Amino acid sequence: MKIFTHLAAVVAGTKPEINNDTKRSEIVQCGGAFNGVTEARIKSPGFPEQYSNDLLCDWVVQNECASSFIIKAHSFELEGASACGYDKLAFEVFGVDEEYKFCGYPSWIAESTTASDRDNSLTSNDGMNGEFEIFGNELHILFETDNIVVKGGFDIQITVKTDPICVPTSSRPAKCFNYPFFNDRATAFYDTEPGLDVAVPFSDFSQSVQFDLPCFFECVGTAGCFKVYHDDVKNTCELRGNKLTPVKGKTAAFNGKYCDGGEDRVWIDARTWTRLYCHFTVPESADKYLISLNQNNPEMLEWVTTKRGIDEGPARDQVSSSKIWSISVADNRDSDTGVWYTFHSVTYFRKFLPDGARKRRDAESSEALFQSLAEEYAAQFVNNLDIGDTGATVLETEEPVIEVEILEEVAQPPDVEFAADFFAFEELIYAAMDALPWKPRVPMLAKTVERFSWFSDFSDAPCANYAGEGVGSGVDYVPAIIDAEDPCATIISFYNALLGYYDDFVCLDRADENPFKKRMKTRVPHFLGRTKLIFNRFLKKLSCEQRL
Repeated sequence: MKIFTHLAAVVAGTKPEINNDTKRSEIVQCGGAFNGVTEARIKSPGFPEQYSNDLLCDWVVQNECASSFIIKAHSFELEGASACGYDKLAFEVFGVDEEYKFCGYPSWIAESTTASDRDNSLTSNDGMNGEFEIFGNELHILFETDNIVVKGGFDIQITVKTDPICVPTSSRPAKCFNYPFFNDRATAFYDTEPGLDVAVPFSDFSQSVQFDLPCFFECVGTAGCFKVYHDDVKNTCELRGNKLTPVKGKTAAFNGKYCDGGEDRVWIDARTWTRLYCHFTVPESADKYLISLNQNNPEMLEWVTTKRGIDEGPARDQVSSSKIWSISVADNRDSDTGVWYTFHSVTYFRKFLPDGARKRRDAESSEALFQSLAEEYAAQFVNNLDIGDTGATVLETEEPVIEVEILEEVAQPPDVEFAADFFAFEELIYAAMDALPWKPRVPMLAKTVERFSWFSDFSDAPCANYAGEGVGSGVDYVPAIIDAEDPCATIISFYNALLGYYDDFVCLDRADENPFKKRMKTRVPHFLGRTKLIFNRFLKKLSCEQRL
């Protein structure tokens, strides 16, 4: 059983030193997950106002290098009960049969239950005083309230003590394997696991192949594949573009780079969209014949992959491809003599590059090659299409419309860094204002946190619909410099980081899950504009000469 400082004055034993490379989390109002952070702050919903009835909030603080968690209450007031049976804040560590429950407040008077019947649990009904320590690397926190009495709530600081010799997976270098075999430089890959995924170009490719070659070889040789999972139960290689749930020790991701970290590429990826319109006479309804077309051509409606090597003939024979077709009744074509059908294809290409090739230069020369290959595939599709024996005939086939996109590398969003800076900025401003003789209130700082602290949770990569212009355009993100000795410069630096992060990394793909829902595309830019005025007020209160 751990020793709590509100029960004993001294925590016994020598603990590992705290890692100085602090990663703080943003403040979450009612539940959330903090992965890889070394500091977290949780508050009851609405704090410093009273919390509500019928709440169930669940937080998880996880750090694979954590040895323990130091928990300190800056403020704590819950409804009291002899066994915390009404409102409670409970702490548990994953994999350890221990539970610590808190309720009440220091002046609450009732029969003491600071020790329970179980040696590995503790219940305190007179609040949380001082700080205590729980050992482990994954902390679960539950806040639960009943349906009648409410109190002032809590403001809890959690500090993660880390093992100084542990190296987090997220900061480990890429691993290496020697494939393809056309030079002596290894290809990079990254192990993935829950909370530690890798951003790769968007691809909706998905295919399962029987295990023959190692799954890494299968993925590298397959156009459109960036993530892979070896299913040892089915004995298959699950090849995926993006949608692959990370499983520790089972999944990996590739980005087409060499393992030595050089700027040159092992391969170049591209995607083409092909659209064909065909005019048919059909002896039945348009929808019924559509069913026939799909039934007659099942192999075209699944992913078909062709794998190539660097030494297999001319340039066009060095390109791997993966293609899939879909068929539909054209909704924008009317005809008195028949029915127009749309045939749509997505094709991924992977062209292996000679050692030292630069991606941008080679992309320019490869785009025409991918266009030509897509045209060939469209012609093959028309020739191989089985129209059945129902009496349907083809009246006209239009030239294919083809779009080519070179798949660029995806910037890994610095979400942990930004969340830590946001938390540190908030603390710094409160401290700077408290240091002034008249201690001015700054209610708009809490409003700033409410409006923008969710940015790091909505910086999906890859992203189909960025809130801003994305990396390389518009306002570039530069990490904020948080300097407790210079709050004036910190305000300006963080303001610029806020604008840059929104422009480069905030993603609208999951807008329905966002605090501002679909309106955030219009509301957030307005709020960012207002923030300039708010931050200038902070600068004025602190007697700073600078203004935004």
